[in-house]
Amino acid sequence: MNRKFAPIILGAVLLATPLWATLPPLADSSEMSKETRSTVFYMELEHYLSKPLAEFDQRELLKTYMSNLDMKHLFLLQGDVSAFQDQYADVVVKDVRELGSLDPAYAIFKKFDQSVHDRVTWINKYLDGDLNLEAKDSFRPDRTDAAWPASPDEADKLWEQQIRFEVINEMVSAETRDIEAAEKKTADAAAPAKPADAKPADKTAEAAKPKAPLTQAEKIAAAKDIVRKRYNSSVKTLDETDSVEVQDVFLNTLAGQYDPHSNFFTDNGVEEFDITMRNSLIGIGCILQDKDGYCVVSDLVPGGPAQKSDLVHPGDKIIAVGQTETDFTDVVGAKLRKTVSLIRGAEGSLVHLKIIPAGMTSEGDAKVITLKREQIKLTSTLAKAQIIDVPAGDQTLPIGVINLPAFYGKGGDGDKFSTTDDVRELLLKLKAAGVKGVVLDLRNNGGGFLNEAIDMTGLFIPPSPVLQVRNALGFIKQMKNDSSTPVWDGPLMLLVSKQSASATEILTGALQDYHRALVVGDHTTHGKGTVQQMYYFNTFDPTEKGAAKVTIEKWYRPDGNSIQSRGVTADIALPSVIDFLPIGEGDLKNALPWDSVKSVPLELKGDGPWRASLVTDTLVNKLRQESDARQNSLPEFSLFKQLVDWKKAHQDEKDFSLNFDERMKEQRTDISFSDDLKKRLTEMAKGNYKATDILLDAAKDQAAETKTASTKASAPASSDTTTAADDPDAAADPAIDFDIQLREGLRIMGDWLRIGGQDKAGTVARTTTGNTPSSASSSATSSSATPLPSVPADPIR
Repeated sequence: MNRKFAPIILGAVLLATPLWATLPPLADSSEMSKETRSTVFYMELEHYLSKPLAEFDQRELLKTYMSNLDMKHLFLLQGDVSAFQDQYADVVVKDVRELGSLDPAYAIFKKFDQSVHDRVTWINKYLDGDLNLEAKDSFRPDRTDAAWPASPDEADKLWEQQIRFEVINEMVSAETRDIEAAEKKTADAAAPAKPADAKPADKTAEAAKPKAPLTQAEKIAAAKDIVRKRYNSSVKTLDETDSVEVQDVFLNTLAGQYDPHSNFFTDNGVEEFDITMRNSLIGIGCILQDKDGYCVVSDLVPGGPAQKSDLVHPGDKIIAVGQTETDFTDVVGAKLRKTVSLIRGAEGSLVHLKIIPAGMTSEGDAKVITLKREQIKLTSTLAKAQIIDVPAGDQTLPIGVINLPAFYGKGGDGDKFSTTDDVRELLLKLKAAGVKGVVLDLRNNGGGFLNEAIDMTGLFIPPSPVLQVRNALGFIKQMKNDSSTPVWDGPLMLLVSKQSASATEILTGALQDYHRALVVGDHTTHGKGTVQQMYYFNTFDPTEKGAAKVTIEKWYRPDGNSIQSRGVTADIALPSVIDFLPIGEGDLKNALPWDSVKSVPLELKGDGPWRASLVTDTLVNKLRQESDARQNSLPEFSLFKQLVDWKKAHQDEKDFSLNFDERMKEQRTDISFSDDLKKRLTEMAKGNYKATDILLDAAKDQAAETKTASTKASAPASSDTTTAADDPDAAADPAIDFDIQLREGLRIMGDWLRIGGQDKAGTVARTTTGNTPSSASSSATSSSATPLPSVPADPIR
């Protein structure tokens, strides 16, 4: 269970994924100036709003940039903010648009940089003194919407609270670890005795005496050291910030004035974006993390060069990278991005790593290894499936569940993965295994390739218009799937959440409009109804390595309703731990508004077994009534409601006590609730339905490679790519082992199979989103009869 602690954020520059370079004076290179002008050019020319940059509030642009640097509004003063607005509001657009100059951004960053250095000096002195951890005051750590302090004295008072808050956080965290360690020790003592032939425990560990408990003063000192180290490390990171990083923050602030999904990408950002969309990269197959200035291997990609070589292991520290056997670059203390950039390279080329093996500490223990870079196929993010045996009345029915985390695509490269191809493969395997219904789990799918979402509808319905797209000129085109025959013609459920977005909503909205799928889950999906296009600057100028992702169109469901800000409404809503969170499109700053266009004819053409699986109002009402009855009676839903209420209470909590004893009392209450919840869910999980994994051939092949590699070491082999990863929260949510939403979705599917796919009248009149399409504009009306084009090849996201 995640132990809740309020977030501690210094600023976007300190925590955002950094680029690397030695620190030069902040200034525009000729390439950067061209990229800045290109960004403005594409935003003004191609964006859906068709709005010149000069029409935006430039004071707001500058304020937002300063907020993106100083997210908690603690380093700068209100006077600083106002002064920069007065100085640059009249010139900033001209500077970036005509000159490609970021001088205003650099000036503001330098002030921020100096403020951080001054404040960290103050923090170190403040931590040298005694902290009052018994006071009765409170602190609101989320200051994203708060005013900047008006004076240095006001800033000092806020910082006194901030530091006390952080020290208490660290102490509470340490106490929590002690409690969990004690719980584990008790559990281990109660566990059955080990078999006689079990491997004996480490004698050194057995002989080690337990450490004496820390005194309160020692606990405070330890927490102070952690906080001090955090801020001093932040200054070091800030000192390495270069012009490109400042450009990245400022141009993304500028793009964000148009809408939340338009972005500027540096060359490294372009690479990461392409990797995400392709599900493959070139490298050695290591997942890297920055720990105390060292680049540490946290995991290995199965089947990658590192894993197959048996020369690299989790916990190893990479201290230098070489492109030849003699020319190494020291990466100790370097930004993770620098290390990743050095390790990646052309497919088939060699990279040399100087590594301190896990468990060793001295550079004298380092060894040099050589690996060959290869294409890494990231199969962990591909579609996967299970067959789950679900009780339905007096029988047990096999139901297929396909988990789809993203809409990845080929992007024109024939040897990459395709979502549609992979789901087709899984559907055929499920069909051959005799499943009676299919659940497509899209709860964590944030989107991806638009054309994959359109193509995928063809796995379930005959050729039909599945999307309407309107550009900045008001011209509307219809897009259809080209599949001749549906692959799956049986009952289909889409399990969605508020995190289901973009391409996921295209698929969901279309299949709901055509009554082909039952939508179950959170009340609504995310609500991203816009289309973005990547514009690569090197298309016209090879010296420009960046790109702009620009919102160029809005899309609409076949029934004419926009998804924008409203999402797709579930036919049957289930309890949810995220439904109440402000994470929808409508909660984002500068989100485009909802609107609608004329509906296309919603009658599917042709005939086939799929017609027996169309969803009707009568069916939905019956299934909803049975689900509601379970939600009001089964113990798991009562427990789930407690979890939702508990999480909502924490979400609504804004002010935190600065009294350690009070905070620890609250934490013990949370731990008790968490432990009880986990215990009850673990007991319920014993009743989980029997499940059988169904894998893609690509995933099976990689698993076989992994198994082979684990039994023998080989010479440096083919390579996966190295990816940089933030340190994930390792604590699992207690609900993860007992998926109540999926379980109820399976029950609903069982009811459907038991009841039958159509009501007696055979009608398919169903109210879906509740949004009535308005009369179409003249441009929409005139374009409603336009030919249906095939899906464009370029990757629109």
